[in-house]
Amino acid sequence: RMKGFLEWDRGNVKQGIDYIEQAITIIIPEGWKEKLNQYILSSEELELLDALAEMYIQQKWFDKAYILLHELYLYLEQSYERKLQKIKMYARVSYQMALVLIKFQKIETAYITCKNTLELLSKAGSLHQIPELWECMGNCIEIFAEKNFALKEQGIACFQRSYYLYLVKNQVEEAKK
Repeated sequence: RMKGFLEWDRGNVKQGIDYIEQAITIIIPEGWKEKLNQYILSSEELELLDALAEMYIQQKWFDKAYILLHELYLYLEQSYERKLQKIKMYARVSYQMALVLIKFQKIETAYITCKNTLELLSKAGSLHQIPELWECMGNCIEIFAEKNFALKEQGIACFQRSYYLYLVKNQVEEAKK
């Protein structure tokens, strides 16, 4: 695990992936890729899987990222209690899942993922990934607006929310973007 994170930090993403995949095969039983929801995973195990998905995205291995994020998302979606317990991870996985869905042109599913996650975060009073989710939702609406121009204002409103939330979280560079 540590070798994987060190290699990733050094910019050796492929080597980092190899080490993280090795660590996963040690701590999670075989067959986890098909039925992750059959297991009870610790926060550390979930974070390891999430890091692996992020590495896949950096390598532009969107197929692998989608499969992994989909399993993580389904795992976290199993129960409302699980979502609340792991709210930070749920928000991060939902955001990454939405980004990958956009890459696969599944814009409506990405939009619904963002919307549902934002509703949950609002109920929980959590700011995890909120500006990113609003930005992603704005991207979805922007794509919808290509066919229905009336949605353009709604997309702009999402980007404005994202902008101000980035500023609230003192993420000035992201806000400028």
